[in-house]
Amino acid sequence: MLDVTNLTVSYGAISAVRNVSLTVKAGEVVTLIGANGAGKTSIVKALSGLVPKASGATKFRDTDISSLPAHEITRLGLVHVPEGRKLVPSMSVEENLICGAYCRTDKQGIADDLDAVMARFPRLRERRHQLAGTMSGGERQMLAIGRGLMAKPELLILDEPSLGLAPLLVEEVFNIIAGLKQEGKTILLIEQNALEALNSSDRAYVLRVGEVVMSGQSDKLAEDPELRRAYLGVN
Repeated sequence: MLDVTNLTVSYGAISAVRNVSLTVKAGEVVTLIGANGAGKTSIVKALSGLVPKASGATKFRDTDISSLPAHEITRLGLVHVPEGRKLVPSMSVEENLICGAYCRTDKQGIADDLDAVMARFPRLRERRHQLAGTMSGGERQMLAIGRGLMAKPELLILDEPSLGLAPLLVEEVFNIIAGLKQEGKTILLIEQNALEALNSSDRAYVLRVGEVVMSGQSDKLAEDPELRRAYLGVN
């Protein structure tokens, strides 16, 4: 579904990402893990058209999206749930969800998907008229994921969905990801919480200072001694 070849992202003279290649197949959950500043968010911003690529090629479902703007990439079905949620705090829960469907014209489909998101996240239904800015961190993350689902993603990018959440809410977020995986959703997951990310994914890429240094099946990487010492904090 996604094929990235030799992606390089630069900010002025600084290369944040260097020659990264990765693939995501339909129905997979693939995770990018690494320390803060490793280049994870720069990669997904480049994939979704939010920052320019210095070089490299990106194909999504056999379409070259390397030079497409963000709104056209979203229309193709690659949907990015950004780090920090990026909700509109002065708008209600329902209004934020409907914003997720801005590229769509199928009114009945939008209404059906709105009901489906409310059913998936009952707290959003309870708070549908509440302003997004008054919600808890966990509720805002549910709203951000729900907004992403309203765009009918073929591939959903989740950028640091557990960031800043209390441990119980982190567990709830990863339960949501597990549910989406069970339904066959294709997900590219970016996480600093390496252990949870590996437990929730099929395959993983490990980033260090803008480069892929390890990749493979998540369960095998979770047992790798070097990765356990460097990223999981265990021997």
